[in-house]
Amino acid sequence: MAGSFLAELKRRKVTRAAVTYVVVAWALLQVGDVVIEPLGLPVWVQTALIMGLAALFPVVVVVAWLYELTSSGLVRDSADVDAEDAKSHRALEKPRIAVLPLDHLGPEEDSWHLGEGVAEEILNVIARSPGLQVIARTSSFRFQGEEARLDNLRRQLGVSHVLTGSLRLSDERIRVSVQLVQVADEQQLWADSFQRGKQDLFQLQNEIARSVGKDVLAALGLDSVATRREWKLAPAAYEQYLMAMAAFRRGDFPQALKYAEASAGIDEDNPLVPSLMAEVYLNWPRYGFVLGLDELTQARRHARRALEVDPDYLPASAALGMLSLYLSRDFAAAFDAVVKAAIDQPGLVEWLPVLLAYANRYEDAVEVQRRVALQDPLNTVNLLTWANRLNWLGRRDQALQICDRARELDPNHMILANNDYRWSIRDGNFEKARGLLRQWGLDPDRPASERTRSFLPRSIGLWLGARLYGEMGDLDTALHLAREIEKEEGFTPTTVAEAYICAGAVDDAYRIWDLGITRYDSGVYDLARPENMRDPDNHFWKSFECDPRFEEYLGRLGIDEAALQGIDWHQVDRVLA
Repeated sequence: MAGSFLAELKRRKVTRAAVTYVVVAWALLQVGDVVIEPLGLPVWVQTALIMGLAALFPVVVVVAWLYELTSSGLVRDSADVDAEDAKSHRALEKPRIAVLPLDHLGPEEDSWHLGEGVAEEILNVIARSPGLQVIARTSSFRFQGEEARLDNLRRQLGVSHVLTGSLRLSDERIRVSVQLVQVADEQQLWADSFQRGKQDLFQLQNEIARSVGKDVLAALGLDSVATRREWKLAPAAYEQYLMAMAAFRRGDFPQALKYAEASAGIDEDNPLVPSLMAEVYLNWPRYGFVLGLDELTQARRHARRALEVDPDYLPASAALGMLSLYLSRDFAAAFDAVVKAAIDQPGLVEWLPVLLAYANRYEDAVEVQRRVALQDPLNTVNLLTWANRLNWLGRRDQALQICDRARELDPNHMILANNDYRWSIRDGNFEKARGLLRQWGLDPDRPASERTRSFLPRSIGLWLGARLYGEMGDLDTALHLAREIEKEEGFTPTTVAEAYICAGAVDDAYRIWDLGITRYDSGVYDLARPENMRDPDNHFWKSFECDPRFEEYLGRLGIDEAALQGIDWHQVDRVLA
């Protein structure tokens, strides 16, 4: 406990604040000792100064514990905000549980993934219970070993229960021990162990998950839920699949596809891999890329392949729903597919804010994104997406505070870096913005420079540079960079259109936007955001959106009330219940 307390003092920078205060106080006392007598001030002034500084010391310590200094000023400590949000927004008396990866105690290196696999299957089983809130794997799987202390889990995840355990392999046997702990009093509510032969590890994985899931729900006084068919990959294919997932989460989509294809080459008769490949293509825009018809066609092919193997595989159903929006402009079909999938598999709710935003329901999109972030509080992408949606509505202070939380988790994340760049430009700090471009190897004046992320296309650097030069007032250079993007192989229309907007070339922007709509570039919706989602003083966007062609292009995208009639938006409440 002492070590945990000291670590928390360090994280909250209490020690630093205390030491800084002591140094400043000592300096003030030295100044007072020198000047009080020559100024003819009474002796009690020095005494009052000492007592005042001493009395302020505990105040400084308490403030340092409760608050943190961020770029948006003095705000509540992010961990306290997380815990309060989690507490205030979960349903009354509704258990909130984190499933941790099982500690692997066996010597076999080739089965390292089994502990995570068993935990993930358990998570999938219990997450379908409407009476339980389950922390997503992205957050709960961060906690292993020393990090998995109950006080740490309570503080960072706001959970009421934790499911943990261990897995041991020896010779031809496998033993799994699992226990459910109530966090408030550290009481063990339930425990069990399983011992089997390991001829079929993945069959065993499913068997344990179903049994544990049923018993855990019973221990919490909840009814068991119907199970779907569970799919597993051959061990070698599963290892490639896990590497694909890791690359996907860090935004390296080319690597994700490479590992996914390797996995499919080993075991193609399952829906997991093709569904992941469809999701890779559909998530690409979240990291600054935009999709064209070729990529969307690939996504549709992979989603259909997954449903050929398993017609009830929900991630693939949700992906096809999104594709009905992008390729057919059918909001109703997309919304219906995503809602139906997300009700039974909560992790798929992440598509819902995207649909709400495209339907011009921005307040709803922000609220749903907040709920998504609370269910997965240590997921950097979800936090940053939430921050960006808040920024749309002009709530920059809140957005900056959430970005500071994300920065603690992953200081080098791509979305965070992009936010720093955009907001530096907005604040007129062009040197900082230019420095960030150099750090990424995306300096538009040095096209041959080596990029820090090799998978970033050169067009991204040209696009960022066009915005920088446009804001600086150098429209000739901004226009030159926009035209350079058009020369890039496989350029995405939205990227070029935004570059032309930043250069003040409205006609060229509409020419490219027309191309994007024709090619089914999914990013064309980004150009349709209303004025309050743009920088309020950006006259380039005002010129673009005030053009008579703007409404015509919105009609071609299907973003109007007529296209949204008949959609029951109250279904969102069913997903979040």
